Amino acid sequence: MRRSSVFKPLDIVEMLLPISTFLQRSSCFSQMLLDDFKLSQGYQFLIDFLLKIDQELEKKDVEEYNILENVLHLTMPMIVSLCTTGFSQIQTVLPCPDQKQKQVLIAKCQLQEFRVPHVLAKGTAVRNLNAFQVLQVAFLRASNVLLCCKILEAIMEIYRMDDANYFILESLNTLCSFAEKIHQKPEMVQSTFFELVEFIVIQLNFVPRKELIALSVILKSNNVMETSVRCIRTLIHLLRINIEFVDVYREVGILEVFITCMKRYNEYLCIHMDTMACETGINHGKVNTAESLGRLVLEGLGILLSGSSTNTAIFKNCGGNKYIYEMMKYNHYSPEMLKIVRELISTVGGEDDMLNLLKHMNINRADRAQNSPSIRTNVLQFLIECLRESHRTRAFFRKVGGFVYVVNVLESLKGQFTNIHLNNELLRENVSLFRVVCQTLSAAMRFEPANAKYFQTEIANTLFFQAIREFGCFSNAEMIQPYTHSYTDPNNEISVDDQMMEFFRTVFHMSSDSKDKWGMCFDDRIPWNLYSICIIYRVLYDIVLDIFDKQETCDLMQSSRSITTKSVTKSDPIPTLMCSDRKTSTCIVSSYAS
Repeated sequence: MRRSSVFKPLDIVEMLLPISTFLQRSSCFSQMLLDDFKLSQGYQFLIDFLLKIDQELEKKDVEEYNILENVLHLTMPMIVSLCTTGFSQIQTVLPCPDQKQKQVLIAKCQLQEFRVPHVLAKGTAVRNLNAFQVLQVAFLRASNVLLCCKILEAIMEIYRMDDANYFILESLNTLCSFAEKIHQKPEMVQSTFFELVEFIVIQLNFVPRKELIALSVILKSNNVMETSVRCIRTLIHLLRINIEFVDVYREVGILEVFITCMKRYNEYLCIHMDTMACETGINHGKVNTAESLGRLVLEGLGILLSGSSTNTAIFKNCGGNKYIYEMMKYNHYSPEMLKIVRELISTVGGEDDMLNLLKHMNINRADRAQNSPSIRTNVLQFLIECLRESHRTRAFFRKVGGFVYVVNVLESLKGQFTNIHLNNELLRENVSLFRVVCQTLSAAMRFEPANAKYFQTEIANTLFFQAIREFGCFSNAEMIQPYTHSYTDPNNEISVDDQMMEFFRTVFHMSSDSKDKWGMCFDDRIPWNLYSICIIYRVLYDIVLDIFDKQETCDLMQSSRSITTKSVTKSDPIPTLMCSDRKTSTCIVSSYAS
């Protein structure tokens, strides 16, 4: 068969099948024929046969392709059956110099009461390592998608046949050798390979340390960006399957590799940030491969740092927090990054991390455009979650000057609530930003008398008051002219526009998430600054009563009040004022009349 060039691949398979069957039957009595098959270069012949098929598949002849696919369909089961053919059973052992190190290794790799499995039955366990090496060598030298996928499926089948097979074949380092060249394989082959790694963890409840180290090498070398993306998705999936991998990744060095990848992502942002902003507008939000890889790295780091003070300490020692601050400079506040900052803030030494977050939130960069309100809103909402968690976080929020930094955010709203009617989307973002600022202040003062006192004495009547006055909807006057009502002049009557009152009532009761009602709440007859004042008072009302998290209760209370309150009409008696001169009290801040 080796010398003849007349035989077609299908003819060769038909001759190999009876030889394989004869070897399987004879192995029940003796190993002699299998040894003769090896000495006669039988396994090398199988490798050369598979590689010849690999070359023929590249010719892309449809009829020939179907024939070769049928050949592989017959060949792969034959090789799998040869893997389980042998006279003696191979022991399932973990490779360790001595028994003591073996027990230590098992303890480190243990997941859910892991034990090294025993062979289930004869005919399911691997007994012929030479036959399995045919698959291994052929995969490393093949390039066709079909052949590579068929080989990986055959290996998957061998692992499924008996849980002990992975440990029998462990000394061959199959998946580690595959990982070294996986970036040279087609996309479908890479996906199948990473599924095979996941299968070992899921099926065996085992931590494949060598394979994980091989995956970390793929990430660190970053030969092909798409391969790195698939690799890190596999690593994140394993983290989600079993949280114990948080410690495993630290032990095998994957945590440090993630930090290295984050450093590369930071350098990418430094070079391509302006280009990314232009491409985002052109491609309507499409994310390129480098951006996708960076976000996945941040997501994986967020999981690794979540609830693990040891991992967080290593992250800081490796300079990870410095890269986070650098990314903040490029206006990059993704949810994945904020989750990392949340873990940094919640650990020992989190004061510096919160201070850096607050500082970078208020940096006025020339490249910050109209997305700034929404970005700051997202950062403040994240900060609210941090403040809700612990007394310690709220305490050092005051110590690092958090109240001043948060109130300074309102400087971006200076002159934004004038009568110049902007588009509704930008108006909604400005109102949302003001509301979330007040919500942050409220969260910082909740259950913290010291914070509340500090805000009342140092912030409320100075910075906060001045920032609100500069919104553009209030006049510069601090006093209004007193109004005197005459009961003798019939023309001097108090009149109430019920329709206008209904408009203002709707605005006041409007929930912060009522986006569908936003455009219906405005009337061109009423100046925008009056709407703004109504909204501002509503937000101040919420911060005084601390009801940002109790919106439904607040709306129910207000609706019941509006039902029981009588409207003022001409026939209603005017209540007697306590002041002798019957003058109204003055206001500190007055609104424009028009």
